Amino acid sequence: MLISGDVLAVVAVIVGLCVSITALLVGAAVLFAEPVERSRAYLAAAPWKALGWGVATGVVAGLLALALAQSPNGLVRLIGMSASLALLALTLVGVAGLVSLLAERIGANERGIARFGLLLRAGGLLSVACLVPAAGWFLVAPTVGLAGLGAGAHALLGRRTVPAPAASPAETVAS
Repeated sequence: MLISGDVLAVVAVIVGLCVSITALLVGAAVLFAEPVERSRAYLAAAPWKALGWGVATGVVAGLLALALAQSPNGLVRLIGMSASLALLALTLVGVAGLVSLLAERIGANERGIARFGLLLRAGGLLSVACLVPAAGWFLVAPTVGLAGLGAGAHALLGRRTVPAPAASPAETVAS
């Protein structure tokens, strides 16, 4: 039997997750403005490339970090956990870039809203989208995380230049 206190606890956890994730993403976007801007530009110019790099980085570095973290040797385990945290930091920068891109696109439709307000809206929208049962858990959240990992890795470890955006179909026809 379900008790109303249990239901309220689950609702409180979900609301707390949304608020915490939003605050983390907006805080990263504000505090780490330069790398977040590079990841935003990379996601805007080459989103599929960012996703591909995220998958490659996640598989190679993630499996290596996981293998090291499972070692019985304490020093090797520390290196594995540090590598895992570094991957999470790269993902945070990349997903904050995605929030910045989403805020920019929301701001194009709504004039007169401060940048911080747009970041809050975009972060809330993204965190709620990732918490949608089934589709959010198994499609949106992994895609956002992997694209964020690729964009964050490019922003912090890659070249400082961003690839030129692909020509839109309208520009191709006009040429």
